[in-house]
Amino acid sequence: MDNEIAKIKQTGRYQLFLKVLESKNYEQLYTMFGKTIYALFTPFEYKKQDIKRLLDNNDIAGIYNKYGKLEQFFIKNFRRRKKEDIKRLLSEKRYIELLDKYGERTFNEHKKEILKEDVEYETGSKLKAKLYKSSYSMTKGLKTALAALSSFVVTSTMMIGGMMYNSSNESYANALVDEAELIQEYDEKINNYAYEINSLGLDNDLDVVMKVMYDMWDEMKGYGNPEIDKVGLGRLDFAHEGGKGVCRNIADDFSARMNAINPEYNARNLIVYFDTDYYSHEYLAKIDTTDLKEYPNEDTNNTLTNVITNLAGNHMVSIFEPIGKNYTLVVDATNPSIGIIENGKIYMFQTLENKGLSFKPVGQLLTVPNYEYKDVHSEFTFKSFVNGLTDKDLEELNTEWGLEAQNASLEKISQNKRTY
Repeated sequence: MDNEIAKIKQTGRYQLFLKVLESKNYEQLYTMFGKTIYALFTPFEYKKQDIKRLLDNNDIAGIYNKYGKLEQFFIKNFRRRKKEDIKRLLSEKRYIELLDKYGERTFNEHKKEILKEDVEYETGSKLKAKLYKSSYSMTKGLKTALAALSSFVVTSTMMIGGMMYNSSNESYANALVDEAELIQEYDEKINNYAYEINSLGLDNDLDVVMKVMYDMWDEMKGYGNPEIDKVGLGRLDFAHEGGKGVCRNIADDFSARMNAINPEYNARNLIVYFDTDYYSHEYLAKIDTTDLKEYPNEDTNNTLTNVITNLAGNHMVSIFEPIGKNYTLVVDATNPSIGIIENGKIYMFQTLENKGLSFKPVGQLLTVPNYEYKDVHSEFTFKSFVNGLTDKDLEELNTEWGLEAQNASLEKISQNKRTY
């Protein structure tokens, strides 16, 4: 225990650690300081109740990831439950959740069939899916398989957000090492930010979302080409005030802030296709945004670009679960707006015809998992992947989360002066 305390002191976060410990916010302790500190300083009774809660939610992967492999010996029929959960995820085609819950080894055991199904879902073509599967069998590589599908040679990078986003696990691992100092600076900044936000006593989750978006744009120089832009670590471009970045940087920063404030938000990044035809600035929340990016004259009819973006997406947003709700919200912090993802479809509250974003599973699979996915979150669950939202439900959700509610929230939280 003394060694762990010494490590915290070395990072300069000891006083923050004491504050969190005193508040008895053990989930925040877990998020900020990791499994070891959580295990050492969290009361046994709390952990017991947390495991019971996870069991009640049938979150076997959550227990496995949060409490370690030994927990399987204390839960009856753990291995059987795990196999059944994996079988269920496969049958429901919830492949991203499978990857995030049980890791690459389990995912790779089913990868060939998963990729075939995803391509068929995206293109509606069984022939293309078979070509994709065949190519994968020969090359065992996602990028070559995608090349077979599109009939073009796609190099070692994937087009996301208008720039080439390297999807190599090796690049991500190298970035974690190369940027270790900056990661620590960012984490300290965001942990302090989360502490201040929690001390404000905001009324609801909408206030939190709007406050985070407002503060992000207030701190950054604007929307523009990022300078650091490391694979899977887009948020690092905002480690210091005055940074700039594009959607992948902005979404990653938003997700990280939300999770630091409350890990139960389970915020994560989502790859989507962004259709500008459905967006109008007047329908976005009243947050001052600055666009610094220079846009060259591009051929919008470029076949290669269209094939890739239609299949793998061109934009990154965030999703999270409001506390105590049974649905998942979409937050586009780049274009301040909110929507809901339901049965794999995205319904935006403030775009024309409520359209404009569509989820791209293939693009999601080709991105490097964020730092939070790997070290904090144990699941990638779309609670909204169920049928049943009626027009009345959507109307009620629009009243709670739509443009009018967003601007009212901004007006209210503008009275909270920043101290961080």
